[in-house]
Amino acid sequence: MDLVNWLEKKLSDAGVWSGRMTASILSREMLEELETCFQAIDAQTKLKIISCIPHMNPRKLSMVHAALLALLDLASKDADDWVETIADMYRDVPSTGVIIPVFTNKDSHFAKTIEDLTKCLQRHLENGELKLAPEGYSIVSNSVNKASFGPPPETEKCFVLRKKPKSFNLMNDMIKR
Repeated sequence: MDLVNWLEKKLSDAGVWSGRMTASILSREMLEELETCFQAIDAQTKLKIISCIPHMNPRKLSMVHAALLALLDLASKDADDWVETIADMYRDVPSTGVIIPVFTNKDSHFAKTIEDLTKCLQRHLENGELKLAPEGYSIVSNSVNKASFGPPPETEKCFVLRKKPKSFNLMNDMIKR
């Protein structure tokens, strides 16, 4: 229980949290002890512990590999949905170093939501209603975007203002002076 209290104080909301800082305080012994008291830790602290895994350097990751796998296995069976989801996404990080957003528990709320969202996007894509901007769209100038992709679609007016806003009138007064 001392470890639980210490971790909750160390990773509380009061301070600025960083994944690298949390990764630096986790040792193999601490991770092995965490297996016995993981359920006693609050969900926010569990998430911070799990979220620091990608921030570990490769040497440390190889040293604590078995303890991390055991901890992620324990976290993937947690009562909190977020802890379960993040642990499921990070399950291959100790082995491959890659976060994989494929879920092993297809009955989880998060997996069902992702599946529904994928179906919705697929339906809009098939109907031609989905307009996706290319990857570099936001960093290229407007003239290059117009030359490459044509003019942007006309925006639809949702309403008409009855009178000009006060800010417009104030700006005109400032310009006149």
